[in-house]
Amino acid sequence: MFNFSLHGIDIEGRLDLFASVTKIFYAGRLVGVGKWIRLYFTLSQFAYLALWNL
Repeated sequence: MFNFSLHGIDIEGRLDLFASVTKIFYAGRLVGVGKWIRLYFTLSQFAYLALWNL
């Protein structure tokens, strides 16, 4: 009985964690697309400058 209740709490905690992670993931995808594009262009500019300086 004690192990079963611990197992249920563990499953609930994992589902809660999964739900919060998916919420953060989708919110980050919707909100942070511009940030990721800017980061990609910044990294590509750094790579271009590094290759140019070689």
